[in-house]
Amino acid sequence: MEESNRLHKLFMNMSEINNKKEEKKAGSEGAIDLGFNDFKELILRDDRSLWEEHLRLRGQFEKLDVDPLSFIFVSSLEEARRRGFETVSGILAEFERQGQLTFSPSHGIGHAIRDYLHALILAAEDADPKEAYIRIMAGTLHDILGCSLVERFEEGGRSLRHAEASALLFWWLSQKVGMGEKEALPIYYALAAHTNYLEGMEIVDGEGNIRRIEPYKKYYMDGSTIYFLHAVQEVDRLDIASPCGFLRHYLSIAESIGKESYYGPTGKFFPVSFSKHMRPLLRTAEEIVRDVTGATTRELLFSVADTQIDNSPYSCGDGPGMIRFRDPYCESFSRILEAFDVPIELSAQERGALFSELNGLIVQRIEPTEEAQKTFEGLREMFYVLPPETQAAWFSVFKLAIREYEIWRKNFQKEIADIPEEMLWLPILGRVDRIIQ
Repeated sequence: MEESNRLHKLFMNMSEINNKKEEKKAGSEGAIDLGFNDFKELILRDDRSLWEEHLRLRGQFEKLDVDPLSFIFVSSLEEARRRGFETVSGILAEFERQGQLTFSPSHGIGHAIRDYLHALILAAEDADPKEAYIRIMAGTLHDILGCSLVERFEEGGRSLRHAEASALLFWWLSQKVGMGEKEALPIYYALAAHTNYLEGMEIVDGEGNIRRIEPYKKYYMDGSTIYFLHAVQEVDRLDIASPCGFLRHYLSIAESIGKESYYGPTGKFFPVSFSKHMRPLLRTAEEIVRDVTGATTRELLFSVADTQIDNSPYSCGDGPGMIRFRDPYCESFSRILEAFDVPIELSAQERGALFSELNGLIVQRIEPTEEAQKTFEGLREMFYVLPPETQAAWFSVFKLAIREYEIWRKNFQKEIADIPEEMLWLPILGRVDRIIQ
């Protein structure tokens, strides 16, 4: 396959994969632009071609001998926020025009909204307007793009995971809205690197070939830190170790059943069973490794909480703005997890009322999508088959999560009060403050 600086040239291969595709000329180069569904088919069926394209773009960034931010033209934080909003809006509008979009129940519209709002707030305190601009762009788009292509919990055996898929889809959309490749490249890299793997790993692809996945570079060639990568990761982390993150994770359990989930302390993926994953156990990493069923939800989330504060490899670069949000979020998150130790018995009527309240919260505020509603209903049916002692522990956790969310919501309303009115609506996401009201 001939290398090209324009990703849509790869779509020419799709005419060989599926001759039903509608073709149209795009520009003087005569490349074929086959549309979003074709791109999705390509990324799922022809992982090798796009993996090579990703490595090319990744290498292009890592080998730059000039400042990659020099091609981003913003001169103030106010301009960074305005241009960040406008560019995100343009990318999402083009994405919306593709049609037939589906979203992950746990990494969809609600997550993207909170990421966008957190990015705007944190960007207002960044030292460099150009880094603030990338924070807003990649902070908002990092999951909603890639999770529309690759199921979040079917990526354990893939080299192109949701982060790389987000980057590749962004690259395609950025060309459609006329963004220059030099401006798009650092955003591409930030999207691909947002999962922040600390160690390399080997993956066997569908053809039996071994691919080596290396961690993304955190430093420029001169040794200085690539701060905007950490800035994007900060945005993502604020919607993980928080009341919202806990409720999102509950939805994600349904997505991961029969698939694989990643447990950080062991650096490995493990298969997920609903009944095993819901056990209210809290064990050491050594004990978990010896259990072929892997970590429980409680154990998985405790490991997440441990990475958010102190001097972990994930949090050691956090700035004052991030810490101001991060610490109270983590304290709330930890209180929710501690509620596993105080199980409560509920009557049938009380259980019904609790699930009704939880349903309203999740599908109106956490992830306001049809996918989330269907997922919640499926989880509720499976929940009532769990042992009574497991249900009792989760009843306590659910009740506290609802209370902690309400505290978070009231505080966050104050944080977003100064965001200009014109920045509160985005394509696909809609009126972004509606899930906070």
